[in-house]
Amino acid sequence: MRPLRAPDVVLLVSAIALLVVLSLDWFAGPPGASTTGWSSLGWLAVALVAGCALLGLVLVAMLATGVCDRVNLHVAVALAALAPLAFIVLVLVVLLQPGLGLGLSNAAVEIRWPACAGIVAFAALTVAAWWSLHADGPVPLDRGGVEPELRPAP
Repeated sequence: MRPLRAPDVVLLVSAIALLVVLSLDWFAGPPGASTTGWSSLGWLAVALVAGCALLGLVLVAMLATGVCDRVNLHVAVALAALAPLAFIVLVLVVLLQPGLGLGLSNAAVEIRWPACAGIVAFAALTVAAWWSLHADGPVPLDRGGVEPELRPAP
C-alpha cells in the first residue's frame, strides 16, 4: 500500500460521503412520495452521480495499491471528463425540484439539507478529480516511471 496524496484523500472521502448522502431524504413531499436521492433524482442523474463516485473509489483503490500511472490514467481522465457534466446535471435536477413521480409543483416539494450536502460532496469530488490529475513532477520509479537514459554531453 502506498500513502495517498491530499487530492486522493479528498476524492475518497467525497465519493463515500456522496454514496451515503444519496440514501438520505433529499426532498420533503407528501407522504408516500419517493424522496431519497436514489429514487427522486431520476435514473440518468443517479447513473451519472453514482458512476462518478464509483470511478473515484476505483481510482483511489488503484492509486493505493500501486497500479502504474499508464493504467490508472484512463480512469482518472474519464472521471475528470465526466464529473463536471454530472455536476451540472445534479445541480439542475435539484434546483428544478423533480415532481417526485407524482407531478407535484415546486411549492409542494421542499429541498432538504442532504441535497445540499450531496451537491457539496459532488463538487469536492469534481475538484479532487481534476486536482488528482495535476502533475506534481516527474513520475517516481515506484509508480511506473522509467529511469532516463544516460547520454554523453555534447
